[in-house]
Amino acid sequence: MEWMGYGVGIIGILVGVTGITLFLLSQKEVKSLIEQLEKFKSNPTNQEIRLRGGNKLCEQLAIKINETLREKKRLQSEYIKMDRQLREAVANISHDLRTPLTSIMGYVQLLEQEHLIEDKRNQYLKIIKGRAENLKSLIESFYELSKLESEDYTICCEEIHLERIFCELVANFYQDFVDKNLEIQMNIEENLPSIWADEKATTRILLNLIQNALRYAKKNIEVNISQEEERVKIQIANEAGELKAEDVPHLFDRFFMVNRVRNGEGTGVGLAVVKKLVAMINGKVDARLVENQLIIGIYFNKYKNK
Repeated sequence: MEWMGYGVGIIGILVGVTGITLFLLSQKEVKSLIEQLEKFKSNPTNQEIRLRGGNKLCEQLAIKINETLREKKRLQSEYIKMDRQLREAVANISHDLRTPLTSIMGYVQLLEQEHLIEDKRNQYLKIIKGRAENLKSLIESFYELSKLESEDYTICCEEIHLERIFCELVANFYQDFVDKNLEIQMNIEENLPSIWADEKATTRILLNLIQNALRYAKKNIEVNISQEEERVKIQIANEAGELKAEDVPHLFDRFFMVNRVRNGEGTGVGLAVVKKLVAMINGKVDARLVENQLIIGIYFNKYKNK
């Protein structure tokens, strides 16, 4: 019986030594965790917490800490990106509003000249009116984009005739086409089905596409409206100017402009509004560059009579 007691004593000692060893190792690993975290705090790097021991709980703790560190870095990167975009947006908006406003103020000063002939006065008034319209359009674009991004925009889908809305808008811009010496070629498929969309959103989508084409087209604008499977699509093609293939994926980004020198004639928000509105009515939008022709396509859902 003595040898059994002796054996039990040996086992107890081994268990005790093992426990103490594991405790010391755990303390060492926890201390290592603290030291590494202190280093990351004073000198952030892309390195992660590393442990040399084999304590499972400490390893799990290290894994969770690394996950938290990665999430923190992701949030920091996202914050920096958003802050940069906000600063750029404020700068762009300020520039875009200041340009027509400065022009208006300049022509107002010209109107104040004594002995100004009537023809000049009428010419200056016409220019001021045009600049004021540009300013109004800019403000409306910014306001609409802010409403869309804050989700303060109500969508009410109904049966709509796409070709009717588009033709009415083109008629409203007739003088703009004449002034720019542009021809618009329209190809509309016969017996087109109605679409299921919000009329206000659809009108804004088409309006922005027409204004975008008017801004960059040099000779002709080609429009095709047809149906395919469950959608009705409209494609608008015009000269791409300085557009490059690498620019195409960014056309629907806020404040993106092909010509980096802003002249007050555009904001870079028109196509961003188009993309958001198309998504809200569950449609689809794409853009491609074909032989220096920019082709923007909008795909609307067909109306289904229930």
